[in-house]
Amino acid sequence: MAEDKVKILLWAPLGAGQHYWGPGLSAYRLFSRASDGFEISLVHGNPEQKKLDLFHECICLGNLKKLNLFSLYMFLYKAKRWLSRNAHKYDIFFGLTAFEYTVRPAFHAEQLGLPTITKISGLRSGLESGKGIRSLLKLACRRKLMLKECSATIAISSEIASKLEDFGFSSNKIWRIPNGVDAKQFYPVRNEIERLQIRSELRIPDKFTILFIGGMSSRKQPECNLVILKMLQDEGIKNVQAVFVGPERETGYMNHFWARVEKMSLRGSVIWLDHNYNIAPYYQAADVFVLLSRHEGMSNALLEALSSGIPAIVSDVSGSRDLVVSGENGYIVDNCKAAMESVCSYLRDKAQHELHSRAAREHILRGFSYEHVWDELKRKILSLVVSARRHRDSSAYPLQRLTK
Repeated sequence: MAEDKVKILLWAPLGAGQHYWGPGLSAYRLFSRASDGFEISLVHGNPEQKKLDLFHECICLGNLKKLNLFSLYMFLYKAKRWLSRNAHKYDIFFGLTAFEYTVRPAFHAEQLGLPTITKISGLRSGLESGKGIRSLLKLACRRKLMLKECSATIAISSEIASKLEDFGFSSNKIWRIPNGVDAKQFYPVRNEIERLQIRSELRIPDKFTILFIGGMSSRKQPECNLVILKMLQDEGIKNVQAVFVGPERETGYMNHFWARVEKMSLRGSVIWLDHNYNIAPYYQAADVFVLLSRHEGMSNALLEALSSGIPAIVSDVSGSRDLVVSGENGYIVDNCKAAMESVCSYLRDKAQHELHSRAAREHILRGFSYEHVWDELKRKILSLVVSARRHRDSSAYPLQRLTK
């Protein structure tokens, strides 16, 4: 490698940082591990994006906070013009998600001679055909064709990798790299006395705690945790509560959520916090993490829970299958009743709970810590940059920095 830094262009249309957009959060935390040999620049479409020390540059190309056809068109128009002028300044384009606002710029960057990597955060994140006009326009098919022309695609779960192969992606262009977690930030409590102290500091009652962390939306189905809580109370188990941490991600969802709380008479057993930047203590205060999403890529919150030594009860979806070994560090279930029975097993058997807690932490340390994930990603990025330097074509758009 040359002595100059590897310059990564992080393409995060909805921003990157300590917020609740999973892809942007994962990228920010992962690239925070980058050594001095890397320089990260951010391109986004989020007017509320904060200036962060991690980013050498922070370029806003529009407003995608309220996504519509006009805002998307303007973002893509500005993106193409900006890339045409600036692509030569970077070594790698690193895009988040397979939606139009990432795939089309990635394809354009690749045509300009800039190697591109696109991270696929979920099977429904742009590659599965939708309904109505999206289906007629074959937008998902077009995005697949464009991505196949790019240098590499990151699959964060086994299922996503398998689907990409089914779509006809070249296997040597599929990088199987999961989301990671900071195992030093998210770690287990040493004992129950410490858990009690943390609950006291957070002003959470000392009860068996079912935790949900993430954006509050119908896709993630946090209301299922209310159903579980109600079932437990109907069984006569009163010393239990449900804690939710995360902002509303779907207009009107919290009205629906609180209406269910009232209907089930659970007001005294439910705690919700809209947003919190220091969420590690909430995992440490909990006994079990429950995430019954309709679909996922690989949940950051699930990674954090397991790293914190919290057994997890999850739905049978992509990503969760890679993280939860049913009966060892949690349970994979297909309905609320099965989830409730799994919670009961921990309530009845403290030894099993402790065994699953240790297994949860060990599973993360074996392959999902940021050290593991960054080492693998760095190796592949450096290999791609070296290859680009070795095989550059002077007749193509010149990567001027790489021809020194």
